[in-house]
Amino acid sequence: MVLRFDAASQQFEPFVPQAFEALNFNIDGGMGVVVNVMEEQEVTFTGTVWDNLSAAPAGNPTPNWAFAMVGQLDARIPAHDNIVAVNRNRGWIGQRHGDQYIIVAVDQDRQPVVGSGDRIEITVGRRRLRYQVTDKDLSQAFTQLHITPELFLPQQTRLLQNYPNPFNPETWIPFELAHDAEVTITIYDMVGRQIRQLDLGHTLADRYRTANRAAYWDGKTEQGETVASGTYFYQIRAGDYTETRKMVILK
Repeated sequence: MVLRFDAASQQFEPFVPQAFEALNFNIDGGMGVVVNVMEEQEVTFTGTVWDNLSAAPAGNPTPNWAFAMVGQLDARIPAHDNIVAVNRNRGWIGQRHGDQYIIVAVDQDRQPVVGSGDRIEITVGRRRLRYQVTDKDLSQAFTQLHITPELFLPQQTRLLQNYPNPFNPETWIPFELAHDAEVTITIYDMVGRQIRQLDLGHTLADRYRTANRAAYWDGKTEQGETVASGTYFYQIRAGDYTETRKMVILK
């Protein structure tokens, strides 16, 4: 990745040749650029040396003080939607170039703007999605993320129907969260007695529908006893949100 500072827009602009070429630019005499390479290497330049310019800043800067997100925008995303990313309470403004976008974060004091495992929240228009930074992203100083509507976080919290239903002896309880919350799912019998409580803890906003993400109930009580056939109710509590649905065990 190669970064330059555009004096007219007062923004840093990256050139990422293997992923995003919309901002390709020429390097002119006296221009300062930031270059990130994947490994230490030696490059030989030929020509006349400029002798009327100051040297590049000295010192050993902290890693990851320049970072970019690039990618395609799905055709279903309105062309007028703005892009903003937030990480560690710092906002990064994105730019659109046709069906591509670029988000750049630079700290001119050369302090880290991103770390491994950071969850970057990206807002596109009124919809949100999250991306978790990987070690590979840090090594190359950019990440490539194609944004589609399927990646957006739910706009409302919902409790969905368990599956299978009827079931014997186990079932999965899917749900969606519009916001991070402490999540608890409680199982009741027909007369309202609590049978089992599933404490999911602090859960990030997302869709929890598949078997490896949805809440799981093995059909047993808190004491480990298998419940009898019949109708039961399950209730989710996520922050201030609660909702109850019905399920059936059939043996």
